[in-house]
Amino acid sequence: MPQIFNIILTTIAPIVLVAGFGALLDKTKLLDARSISRVAIYLTTPALAFYGIANSTLKNGELGRLILFFLLSTITITVLAWLVTIWFKMNRLTASAFIMSVGLINLANYGIPLNEFSFGQLGLERAIIIAVLGNIYANTAGVFVASWGQASIIQALKNVAKVPTPYAAILGLVVNQGYFSMPSLVMRIAGILQGAAIPLMLIMLGIQISRVSLKGQWSVIFGASAMRLLGGAAVGIAVSFLLGLEGVTGQVAIVQASMPTAVIAVIIATEFESDAKLTSSIILVSTLFSVLTLSVLLSFLM
Repeated sequence: MPQIFNIILTTIAPIVLVAGFGALLDKTKLLDARSISRVAIYLTTPALAFYGIANSTLKNGELGRLILFFLLSTITITVLAWLVTIWFKMNRLTASAFIMSVGLINLANYGIPLNEFSFGQLGLERAIIIAVLGNIYANTAGVFVASWGQASIIQALKNVAKVPTPYAAILGLVVNQGYFSMPSLVMRIAGILQGAAIPLMLIMLGIQISRVSLKGQWSVIFGASAMRLLGGAAVGIAVSFLLGLEGVTGQVAIVQASMPTAVIAVIIATEFESDAKLTSSIILVSTLFSVLTLSVLLSFLM
C-alpha cells in the first residue's frame, strides 16, 4: 500500500496537477485553447515524435514487436467491446459510443508523460512509438470521420494530410536508421521544441477534460470505463506475454494499453452523430478512475 501512495504522489500527482492548472486557466478564460492546441498539433508534438524516434535506441526487432503489439491489442479490445454491445443488445447509437470509448486510447497527452515519469528516457522512447501509432490511427480514420460530418470526402482527405505527426515520425525513423543525416541545427531546434511538448500535452488534457460533461447511462459509462481500464490492462498483459515483450518495453506496452479513453473520441462522436454526451461521460469517468487503476498497475510493474 505505501508503494501505491508513493506512485500516486511522485508519478500520477504531477500529471494531474499540471492538467488541473490547464483546466483552471480554461475556466478563467485566460487561455486561447485553440492556439495552444495548434502549437501542440503542428509544432511540438511532431517535434517530439521526430526527435524521440530519431534518437531512439530501439532495435528493429523491438520496434516491430511494439507495432505488432499496438495492432493486436487495439484490434482485440475493440472486437471485445463490439461483442459486449451485442451481448447486452445495445442500440446502434449507444453501441457506437461504447466501442469508440473503449477502442480510442489516450496514448499521448497522458500516456507519454506517465511513462516518462515512471520509466525515464527508455520509457519515453517506447511510449512515443505507441503514441505515434495511435496518433496515425486517430488522425486517419478519426480525422476523416470527424471531417466527413461537415465536409466533402476530398476536403476530409485534405484534413488528414495536414496532420504532420505521422510525417515527422517517418522522418525520424529514416534518420534513426541512418538513411539520412539531419543537420545539427535542425536537431537542436527539434530538441528545444520537443521539450515543450509534454507540458502542452498536459495543459491541453486539463482543458479538454474540463469541457466534458457527466451525462448518460450509468451502467454503460462505468462498463465502458472498466473495460477501457481493466480490460485494456488484461489485453495488454496477454498480448505482451504472447509477443515476449520484456523489461521496459513490456512495462510501457502494458501501461499504454491501460490508459483511459482519448478525448478525440468525443470529437468523433459529435461529428459522426454518435452519442457525444455518453462518450464525454466515459472520458471523464475513465480518466478519474485511471488515477487508481494505473497506480495499482505501476506498483506491480515497477
